[in-house]
Parts: sequence; structure tokens; C-alpha cells
Amino acid sequence: MIPHPSDGGWLLIDRKAAGQGIAAQAEAVVERLMVRGWRVGWRVDDLLVLMGPRAWRACRLVGPAHLMIGTWRPKGQDTPAALVGRYRGGRALADAMVTRGWGDYVLAWRGEGGGLEALRDPSGAVDSLGWTYQGLRVLSDQWPPEADALLPAEAALDWPLLGRMADRPQLATRRSAVTGVWTIPPGGFARITDKAAITPIWRPAEFYGGAFDAGEDALVNVVDGVVQALARDHGRVMAELSGGLDSAIVVGSLVEGASVSPRVVNYHGPWPEGDERVYARAAADLHGLTLHEAVKPVRPLRQGQFDRLGLGVRPAFQGLDPFYDADMAARMRRARSACVTGQGGDAVFFQQPTPWVTSDRVARIGLRGLSPRHLSNVAEWTRRSAWAVGALGLHRTAAEADEADPHPWLTGLERLPPGKRLQIRQLVNAQSYWRDSLRLRAGPVLHPLLTQPVTEHALAIPTDLLTRGEGEVRDRALARRAFAHRLPDRIRQRRNKGDLTRYYGRINRLSLPLLRSLLLEGRLASHGVIDAAGLDAILTPERLIWDDRHSRATLPAVVECWARCWEVRLRQRGR
Repeated sequence: MIPHPSDGGWLLIDRKAAGQGIAAQAEAVVERLMVRGWRVGWRVDDLLVLMGPRAWRACRLVGPAHLMIGTWRPKGQDTPAALVGRYRGGRALADAMVTRGWGDYVLAWRGEGGGLEALRDPSGAVDSLGWTYQGLRVLSDQWPPEADALLPAEAALDWPLLGRMADRPQLATRRSAVTGVWTIPPGGFARITDKAAITPIWRPAEFYGGAFDAGEDALVNVVDGVVQALARDHGRVMAELSGGLDSAIVVGSLVEGASVSPRVVNYHGPWPEGDERVYARAAADLHGLTLHEAVKPVRPLRQGQFDRLGLGVRPAFQGLDPFYDADMAARMRRARSACVTGQGGDAVFFQQPTPWVTSDRVARIGLRGLSPRHLSNVAEWTRRSAWAVGALGLHRTAAEADEADPHPWLTGLERLPPGKRLQIRQLVNAQSYWRDSLRLRAGPVLHPLLTQPVTEHALAIPTDLLTRGEGEVRDRALARRAFAHRLPDRIRQRRNKGDLTRYYGRINRLSLPLLRSLLLEGRLASHGVIDAAGLDAILTPERLIWDDRHSRATLPAVVECWARCWEVRLRQRGR
């Protein structure tokens, strides 16, 4: 049986200001959840945290009325209790938690005046959505269907937002498509009374422009420290060894720590361009590991595979590769292990081939940054002329806005050069890696390259130094040099990536009847928030033979199934 996403979640209920009727309703919800296997994580006066039957994160009391869900790791000798004792609450406590430690956590406490205050860790590993209703205050990462009864009476689906999510799935990580529900962003501090006042206190832009260490040893030390800390916490570890650079770096750090021997798995397509086993085998052999290999079958998608992606509080885009997702989840359950990935490395180590690294270089060292050798190297890397690279190097374009609703991390970027802005946008998009999937329902899914210490270290380094290789400019060059002693030459020198376009294209063609039914006859189309006519033209065998943008069909299908599920949930919430 596939677990419900909320089974691994947490639910915080603050009844201090709730009226008698809604407080009684909340108590009834708690009783129903306890019958279903939920347990009390902690109760302090009117603050209650419930943990799902499969929740693996801990809930601890770290102050008089300070509840932590997850793990905070100190950068020095501090403890959460010591910081609470020093600062008690408010913005000062939130700042201290963020600057003096890192982890995957949400910290909530009773603030001055009786309100609820909460901090979400900067990595975004633990989701945090909330609402208020008749004095009741609720926070959760994945609230269960039983808690829908506590939603505001006016809660409904935001159809225009769902239409935008179908085209821009990254919106789903920072906005709820249920009206009246808000999100605390990663690194955000919330004061919650009748409403929520949310202040971003950690922004990626703040780590650029000061001191930095672009040395190879420094990068190795910060990655090793994070990977090994996570491995010690979880004991049994499984890792996907894709054949790419980032996963090979993470596996190398796991082996270097010697505290665990990771079980490594490679998933490959049935055609040569999607088969990276030769690279994955080289990395496994280098570290003395046995590589477990699994071929991705070519089968049509089924309705049930889409339906399970709509069960959580956000569309589960991370489960959109159903065979990989289900197979890795099954392996995690059998081994009772965490899954460690290299996801996020493209953003952190800077993979994007862009001439904007020249603008960053000019911002750093002036016009001598336009050296002929540099221009030639960037031109070769980006497949542009050296003249075009030089022209772009003299410009600092305005930061791109994300429609009318920019992510908090994307505001105030004007002082940054464009390459660094691009890196931050990639980090925003990488937030989706933390969200719901069958793997996450099976156990911990850890992305060490997206943790706070690694991202802060990489953000401080100019992009032209992240991409400066030995006599050339190329993607993730600093990471290639830093971890060269743990990488097989096949991977370190590799210039291409595996291509599964043919694989996904074939699956889409086999799944056309289902995709056309979902998108042309579905709820999104009936509400007029997607371009049904445009999708009709795309969803043909002839078009899918050559169109490599396979996600243009599958991403809206995930949103469609989420909307169908939540229409039912909101209709059945008992009001």
C-alpha cells in the first residue's frame, strides 16, 4: 500500500486564541488522527504538535514554549536551548538560529503578546504552510485530510494560480493553490496572530560581495562536513549514482567519511544516449562499491500514477518519473535507509553555460577581465562569438522578475552581476527537489548540496571562479578540480550528459490517450486556465516524435490531478 504523503508529516495546532467552537473542532480532529496512528510530538499549554505515523523527524522542546521539528546542527558550541535562553524569541532568536547553525527544521514558539512565531530553515528541507481561522493557528508541512475541516470557511482552489503552476511548476514550492493558506519561505520568520507577518531573514544575495574562499580544499571540506553529518544521523544510506558529476561527488564524500558504506543504484534508459552505466561503474569501481543497475521500462503512464501525485498539499512534480520513483522507494523501504542525492549540484557548482560569467568577472577585476584568452574560452564553452561574449561582459542587466509575485530570494538583486543572479534563480527552482514523492514517503531523502553551508559557500564565490578550469572555462570547473582525487577521469573530463529525451518522448506517445483526456477534457481546461488548443496541437504522435519538451504535457497533467483531488477534499471537509 502506498503511504499518504501526510503520514510522514507534522501538524502544529495553536488553540490559545481560538473560540470555543473551533477549539472543540480541533480537538475532534486530533482524536481522529490519534486513532489513525498519529502521535503527540509535544504539548505545551495550548501548543500541540502531532507527528504522522511514518514521520522520521523528531519533535523536541528546546525552550519554555519552543518546539523544534527536525534537526539543528551548531556551527560552533551553541545549542538551541542556549540560544533560546539568550534571546527567548522574536527576530533576534531567528537570526541567531540561522547564523549559528544549520539543518532541516522548523522552530515554533509562543511569542510576546501571545502570538505564534516560527522560523523555517534556509535550505527549505522542511516545508511550512499555515493558516488562521477563528483564532486557531495551524502550521504543517503535509496536513492530513482530517485537518481540512480546520481550514478557513472561504478556502477554495485558486484556479488562475493552478494555470500558472502548470507552466511554471516552481511556483508550487512557494504558493499554495488553496486560498487562505500561506507559505513561510526558506529562511523566513513568521509572526502569526490573526494573520501572518512573514519576514525573509536569509537571502542568497547576502552571501555575495564579501570575503570568499575559492580554494579547492575549502569546497571539499564544506561538502564533506555536510555529507558526513547527514550520513551519521541516518546510518543506512542509499544513493543514486547517475554517472554524472554531482552524484559522484556526493558518493565520494560518503565513502571518505568511512562511517557508512552507501548502497549505490544506477537507473538507465533502454537506448544508448540514456545509458550512463559506463560512467557510474567507473565511479563505483573507484570506491570499491557494488553498483545495482535498473533499466527504466518503456510503458504508458497510468491514471493511478498521476492520481498519487495529487494527494499532498502541493503537486508532487518530483514523482513524475513513476518507475524510478516507485523503484527507489521500494529499495529504501526494504533497506530501511535514507536516500542521498547529488541534486542541486548544477546550481551550487554552476553548470549553466552562459556568457554572463564574463560580466561577473568584469565586476570582480575590471576591464582586464576581458582578456582574449578568457573571451575565447567562454565563446567556445557557450558556442558564441568572442565579440558577443565581450559585449555581454560590459553589461549588467536588471534582475528578472518572476511575474508579479517574485520569490523572496529574487528581490533586491540589483547589486549582483547577472551570472550570480542566474545562480540564485537556479537555487529557487531547486527547491522542488525537497517536495513530495514516493521516495519521500518511504523515508528521508537528503540533498546535501542544497544545505545551508554548501549553498552559502558557493554563493560567495564569483561565477567566473566557479567555472575557471585548467586553461579553460567550463561548467562546475572548481568542483571538478576540488574532487578530482575522488572522480574517475571518465566523469571528471566528461563534457556531455545523458539524454533521456527519447525515453520520455516514447512514454508520452504511448500515454497520449490519457494525457489528452486529462488536459483537453479536465478541470483546468474547463476553467480556462490552460491553453487547451495549444495542447491539442502538441499532443499528437507526429509532434511528439521531434518535440523534446516532454514536460509540457506531463507537468500540467500533474496539476490537473492535484486539482481534481483537492476539489474532492475541500468538498468533503465537513462544513
